[in-house]
Amino acid sequence: MVTESRILISTLANLGLLYEAMGKLDRALEKFEQSLEMRRAIHGHSKPHLDIASFLNNLGGLYETIGKPDKALRKHKQSLKMYQAIHGHNTPHPDIASSLNNLGLVYEAVGKLDKALKHYELSLKIDRAIHGKDKPHPDIALSLNNLGLLYQKLGKLEKALEKHNQRLEMRRTIHGHGKLHPDISSSLNNLGNVHQEMSKLDLALKKYKESLEIDQAIHGYGKSHPDIGSSLYNIGLVYQEMGKLDEGLENHEHSLDVKVAVHGHREPHPDTPMSLWSFGLVHYSQRNRNQAAKFLERSLEMLLIVHGQTSLHPHIAAVLSTLAEINGDQGRSEWNSNADETSDSELSNPTN
Repeated sequence: MVTESRILISTLANLGLLYEAMGKLDRALEKFEQSLEMRRAIHGHSKPHLDIASFLNNLGGLYETIGKPDKALRKHKQSLKMYQAIHGHNTPHPDIASSLNNLGLVYEAVGKLDKALKHYELSLKIDRAIHGKDKPHPDIALSLNNLGLLYQKLGKLEKALEKHNQRLEMRRTIHGHGKLHPDISSSLNNLGNVHQEMSKLDLALKKYKESLEIDQAIHGYGKSHPDIGSSLYNIGLVYQEMGKLDEGLENHEHSLDVKVAVHGHREPHPDTPMSLWSFGLVHYSQRNRNQAAKFLERSLEMLLIVHGQTSLHPHIAAVLSTLAEINGDQGRSEWNSNADETSDSELSNPTN
């Protein structure tokens, strides 16, 4: 009987994984919850067990993915409580550190940044107690990354730089100085973001270019990959902020090319409308009203598909605001309104 039950538990879990891979997340959750209940029936509803704690943790992650943070928090809290009962409340253990980190992610997602910070710091403290304060380890690097991103959200940019620099040095030690790895590129990109927010544009540009160089070396020069598109996009933004509009336009063109190649020019993917938006803004800065409007309108069309026709998403509001400004400027004689009209085919592939 127990053997049959374990087979059924395994079958339900595998079905859940299959539905998850197919994108049918509600069906996946149904099978996972059934598997969880059977695990509790075998191990005891009130008894802590590693199998149940691990499954609760995974369920929490899935509930977060489908946008149900309350249920995600509940599962992660149950998982943490069970791990602490198993390993000891004051015992440094990777399972406890991981649960604390996952709770931090959910708190951050719902805007409870102080609670997120507390859980990330506890997770980092445990990771360092396990692996050594100054020893390079992927778990410590992950905690440093999460703290760096959160400090940036909180506006504590010096602390964000500190954490990202620590993570970068740790990743270079783990993967090898001079070695090419996506984690190193990611750290450089994060540093570029903070420098840009601090208006240290030369430093931001340097970090973004270093990140791009690694991305291109990993994925291939001239190849289309999301990381390359993201780096080109960030470089374009910095040039744009520097007032170097031609350089900004060139990088946004390349970024859009990459994103169109990856996602398709009609695919409702969040990356593509953001490049279209930036492309339009550079044309707007260059007083090419018609080109700016066409790229912004295409960006708006895709944003509405991504976020919903009635969405109040800030990106949609920003594009609408810029379009209104362009339409308000329509009658001004200084606009080069007839410059280089962009056809629909050029809009789909603007660098042809």
